[in-house]
Amino acid sequence: MQGLSYQSTVARELVHRAAVSEVFLTDWRQSGPDSFVCAVQWPQRHNFYSIGGSMIDPLLVVETLRQAGILIAHSGYGIPLEHSFLMQRLTWRCFPERMTLSDSPVELLARVKVGEIRHRARGVDAMRVAVEFVRDGVVCAHGAGWLRCVGSRVYARMRQAERSGEPGEPPYVAPVDPQLVGRESSRDVVVGDLDETGTRPLRILTDHPTLFDHPLDHVPGMLAFEAMRQAAIALLGGALRAPLAGETRFTSLLELDEDCRVAAILSPSNGDQVGPGAHKVTAVLSQRGVTAVRGTVEMGPKIGVCVAA
Repeated sequence: MQGLSYQSTVARELVHRAAVSEVFLTDWRQSGPDSFVCAVQWPQRHNFYSIGGSMIDPLLVVETLRQAGILIAHSGYGIPLEHSFLMQRLTWRCFPERMTLSDSPVELLARVKVGEIRHRARGVDAMRVAVEFVRDGVVCAHGAGWLRCVGSRVYARMRQAERSGEPGEPPYVAPVDPQLVGRESSRDVVVGDLDETGTRPLRILTDHPTLFDHPLDHVPGMLAFEAMRQAAIALLGGALRAPLAGETRFTSLLELDEDCRVAAILSPSNGDQVGPGAHKVTAVLSQRGVTAVRGTVEMGPKIGVCVAA
């Protein structure tokens, strides 16, 4: 595909991953001013990003968009490897009929366009990364992320101002029944039981091999996305649903050692267009009563499965 290779992954550090199995980009090149193309390979079955049936897990779109943004920031714009990336906003949509599994890994292209580039004296410190995922010549998903690029000293000062000392152990939270949130094993459940406040506690699984592929001093964005997905499935009462689109804003980092609450409510339509049998859910993650993550996720039926509206 366009001269790109699928023989091996890009260097793990270029997408901030420790395990090769968690790297979904295999090659990249610049295709024009602030334009790039990446080769993407999604596994036939991933040990976490898997929702059963014949459908590719749509959260692979989100994770791959994240990786593409970091790769292009480092390789296309010279952002140093020791910099941290803070996601401010992310939007995405997939087309489920084009997200079917095959009998081999799925190879596709990610067409990347970078905009809203903000320069400072020491280089680029913010950008918008828009991505189209193209499979067999057809767009199967698209999305965009708004990133801040923060140097190591600036990040350390920021974190010192936000908390005192190193993070402690996460609070223990018992998992809900995996079937309630569309999971097969409790090791992949990231929320607890609904309580009298109408919210669920977040399970911060720092030993999870995918969500915490490497040590972090805060809750990773992909854990927040998974919590939103699981809370939405539980709210709708059906593990046969899948996320088809989402929009999320991050206003602050979530701490590892503090209670985090996950709230999910059915969103009013307000004339918004959703697919047949789909529902839009608003999800909020908060700590100390302050919202850190707020977003909406559109939940629709899995491929080949009929779900009553």
